[in-house]
Amino acid sequence: LRPTSTLASVLDAFRRCIEIDPTHARAHYQYGYMLYITGHTAEAADVFRQWLTFDAANPVPRHMLAACSGEDVPARAADDYVKRTFDDFAESFDEVLLEKLDYHAPDLLAARLRADLGTAQATRIIVDAGCGTGLCGPWLKPYAQRLIGIDLSPGMLRKADARGDYDKLYEAELTRFLATYPAAFDVIVSADTLCYFGALEEFAAAARRSLKAGGWLGFTVERLDDDNPEPYRIRPHGRYAHRGDYVQATLAAAGFSGLSLEPGVLRMELSHPVQGWVVRARVGDA
Repeated sequence: LRPTSTLASVLDAFRRCIEIDPTHARAHYQYGYMLYITGHTAEAADVFRQWLTFDAANPVPRHMLAACSGEDVPARAADDYVKRTFDDFAESFDEVLLEKLDYHAPDLLAARLRADLGTAQATRIIVDAGCGTGLCGPWLKPYAQRLIGIDLSPGMLRKADARGDYDKLYEAELTRFLATYPAAFDVIVSADTLCYFGALEEFAAAARRSLKAGGWLGFTVERLDDDNPEPYRIRPHGRYAHRGDYVQATLAAAGFSGLSLEPGVLRMELSHPVQGWVVRARVGDA
């Protein structure tokens, strides 16, 4: 799709498909996506807005309209958007991220947290919050007496289960799950999941509540430059980016200490590196 003539013909094909069938949801999705990746975000927003006129309950055009237009941006992606998106993506997730997008978030977390956790001993209760297909499972397992995975997508959980690293998998929203288990876990890890959150206060409070004294939290978020006026921002691809000072202040307010934010490239997207933060924080000893 790189040659201009080919790209133009693809866009024209989707446009004509929608003219023939104005309620063709898949054509709206593909047309809006193609407009976004070519930098035509206002036109993409119009496509998603049109999609909503005949499919108002669908969370995908609702979220993507907010991402492309900046209108009615939610504090985080809706659960039904995340579930539907990743159920649709589950079969190809590993191939796309690892082979095509040079995905590094689990490896970056592993490199940082291994130093904090020390020698691998299976003594900890660990939560992989937003476990997806289980890419963090292999490096977490040697540290875990019990390894728990949480995800909203049944399709992703099936993939994680097939890896055999997890002792228990839950289909659940991670913030509500963590808030339900006070002082229950030694480590919480979340790789490339909190990019679907804008506001992080509720997550930080739930994570702090669920960790034992001395427990560790590690996660990644996409990076928003500190000169931006907003603490976080949704981008046209539908994910959020966060300022480092906002992340630090939110974790400190929740009661974490030993905060560390390190820059890193999380993946490639449209041939450009996605800059992120690799975040670690600790609950003080009792």
